[in-house]
Amino acid sequence: MKSFFIFIAGMITMLVIVFGIYNNLYMDEGHIPGLTYLSEQQTGDVFNYKNIEVLQAHSQNTALVWPKDKYEPVMFLIGKETDAFYDRQIINVPNGYKLIQVGTYRYTNREKIEKTVPAVAILKK
Repeated sequence: MKSFFIFIAGMITMLVIVFGIYNNLYMDEGHIPGLTYLSEQQTGDVFNYKNIEVLQAHSQNTALVWPKDKYEPVMFLIGKETDAFYDRQIINVPNGYKLIQVGTYRYTNREKIEKTVPAVAILKK
């Protein structure tokens, strides 16, 4: 009888560990495949663009963007949770704010070429 309870306790422990790993890898809040955040020791670039255009909207609050009047560089914009981007949208960066690199984003384009671009957010600077 004692070994039966040890077996059940082991099974429950295993299920908790497997669920925790799955939750951490796939259900993590804010998890975006291909996105790597900079560490606290790293400093990202600051981009001085006042207007950016959404090249391709991704999830509700992320998009590939580029400067409105130029077509380089492509960046991955991480917005606030309440943002909803759409293709060809023009986003004005408010005075006192800048596009600041917070990480990198890796994706594969239509030509099956892997690209890595800066991941940016509109932050007060």
